[in-house]
Amino acid sequence: MDTEISLVELEQKTASLQREAAGGTAVERLESADVRARVEKMLGHGSIYVLADTEVEGFDIDPALPGMKEGVLLPLTFSRYFRVKDLVVDDFGLKQTLHFSGKPALVSLPWEGVKAVSSPTTGEVLDLTDDDDGDGPGKGAA
Repeated sequence: MDTEISLVELEQKTASLQREAAGGTAVERLESADVRARVEKMLGHGSIYVLADTEVEGFDIDPALPGMKEGVLLPLTFSRYFRVKDLVVDDFGLKQTLHFSGKPALVSLPWEGVKAVSSPTTGEVLDLTDDDDGDGPGKGAA
């Protein structure tokens, strides 16, 4: 099953995710220790949309790919059902070969770089941005 999503669609879905997070609807803040288990559960229902911080240490992607910009939050889609079935969810974070304008690229995203996760299947949204005192999820160990 080919489920590639265009960058425009990802940007639209990310904007929707950000609106939901700002409005507080269907958003849950989690402790870092729970993030991996919740993401794996969401992946069990299908694809997930991830808002990735491209400046976090350990984030790895070819900067020459179409749509890559420095210093931005990048919308990405991860799934166990993509054509290339190499998704890894581990203590580091998420790793998978994704396609950008038809070009495959291995993406490595540490948990510290995951700012929000959304499941289009379940409607669940996880807000992993730092809370007001600066020591919220994303700063702690997974």
